[in-house]
Amino acid sequence: MRCTRCSYCKYIPYDLVKSSRFAYGCPSIKAGKFHSYSAGGKLVTALSLMDGRSEVTDKVVDIAFKCQLCGNCDVACKMCRYDMEPIMALREFRAHLVEMDRVPESYRPIIERTRAAMAGKGPKTPADRNAWAEGLGLKDPSTEAVDVVFYAGCKYSMEESLRETRARAAAQFASSNDVTRATLEEQVAAQEKLVKALRGYARLARLQFDGGRAPYSTVLQAEEQLFPAELDWAAARAQLCASLVGIYKAMGGGWVAAAERLSASPTRPASSP
Repeated sequence: MRCTRCSYCKYIPYDLVKSSRFAYGCPSIKAGKFHSYSAGGKLVTALSLMDGRSEVTDKVVDIAFKCQLCGNCDVACKMCRYDMEPIMALREFRAHLVEMDRVPESYRPIIERTRAAMAGKGPKTPADRNAWAEGLGLKDPSTEAVDVVFYAGCKYSMEESLRETRARAAAQFASSNDVTRATLEEQVAAQEKLVKALRGYARLARLQFDGGRAPYSTVLQAEEQLFPAELDWAAARAQLCASLVGIYKAMGGGWVAAAERLSASPTRPASSP
């Protein structure tokens, strides 16, 4: 370990700091307010444990698991100081503590459920992960080529209460429309190129007419081709935006009603006469 306690891992790059309020980049050191909560501090702590100069205490466990693994320290170290791998070291640090059965108490139920599931002994097993997609007719990317992979995630694919309102709804939306965002973006890009070409054609036709080298029918012909192309371009962009909104809505499950409820202005009490 070559950490020199330069403290770059605690902050954003120094040349970008505009005020002390927004100087911190590491949420762990911001909350813990002690060097051990920074990446450099965790490396020093891990080295001390490796050398047998200290023992694992509840404070050490708190320091290790308070980290969000956001990567700020990793970027700062590589940009401003050395080419170290603090995130890799922090993961190994945590893995070592897990093997020692020294984890925060709030983590224990999660670890127990995960171990039981991976061993096929829990209420949910890895075989249940794809159960949410039964009956949808979706392709299996492990056996055939696909253009787009839909990742439902652990929570949405394993919890039955979320399968219908989240994972299945989003997958059904994409499947029923038979179109993907990538395809729509390609359509929009192609239509935009066509519009640009027709606008150039219309501009040249106008210049030729103004110079007396072409009849006005040439201008009309160019504009007749340009106007429908612009309408198709606008429609393609609207379809792309609508598809994104539909996916967000499917994944959100009733977000419109929630937004209306949250944004509704409170009713004023009736004034007394």
